[in-house]
Amino acid sequence: MNVSSPSSSIESGENTKIKPGRSEKTSSEKSLGVNMAYSSIFPLFGIAITLLVMTAFQLVQLSMERSNIVAVKNNQNVAVIESEKVRAQFDSLVKGTVKLAANGNLNAAQIVRQLEEQGVTISRNVNSAQ
Repeated sequence: MNVSSPSSSIESGENTKIKPGRSEKTSSEKSLGVNMAYSSIFPLFGIAITLLVMTAFQLVQLSMERSNIVAVKNNQNVAVIESEKVRAQFDSLVKGTVKLAANGNLNAAQIVRQLEEQGVTISRNVNSAQ
């Protein structure tokens, strides 16, 4: 039996063809070359998709935030209207009290003094109370 080992075939020079400087590519090298040509497109495509998704997410978030702000503003408008009504009623009471104090009512004069001590701005013009 003549079985040759790989080392014996190299020593004898059989089937050893070494091509220094070969210019042809194997099929695996060709497929790598094709992948290398398209490799820059896939990351750019990924970045574009990421930017698109991020922009859409931000748009949705901002629109939801805007609707929440509008709702809060509308809720505050109701409170502002109510506070204006209360302020108008309070001003009317203060004007009536100032008018009574100007006519000599001691209790009204005491109330006016206490309101001034608490920082309430009171107009002493009696004509504006009419």
